[in-house]
Amino acid sequence: MVAERGLTYAGFRTGDRQGEVNDGNAYRRGAGVSLNAGLFGTLRALLEAGRAWISKDPRLLRRESFEDAVRAQTGELDGPRGLGWQVAAAANAGGSALGEGSYGHTGFTGASLFVDPGAGLVLALVTNRLHPRARPIDMNAYRRRFHELAARGDQEVAR
Repeated sequence: MVAERGLTYAGFRTGDRQGEVNDGNAYRRGAGVSLNAGLFGTLRALLEAGRAWISKDPRLLRRESFEDAVRAQTGELDGPRGLGWQVAAAANAGGSALGEGSYGHTGFTGASLFVDPGAGLVLALVTNRLHPRARPIDMNAYRRRFHELAARGDQEVAR
């Protein structure tokens, strides 16, 4: 993104990141913890979080807060957003395989968590498009394809 704007920046880290956040802003500003950084976690943790949202686990929020969080709060500004969630997921990274009440959250590195409460689906994708050997990719198209395969129960998606 820097090069696309005709700028340079000598502070980029290179090489593999293991055991630390690879989002440069989070790494520099908050010792790896920053609210700008999107979605981080293990696959197991993301799946558990998604299940907690489907069941409206009271340890997370009050019941009415769940409804507020997944209701469009921004109109159509850059796609409708709830409180921390993309809503009406089919319009963006969610894809047409997810139901109308679906919502999701994406991370800059490519990770995502989408929840389709109507179908009881939790779809977690853990990726790293910033890896030094990663190929450029349209992450939203990749996520939509992943959701299509997972929603129909395609066994290939588990590999």
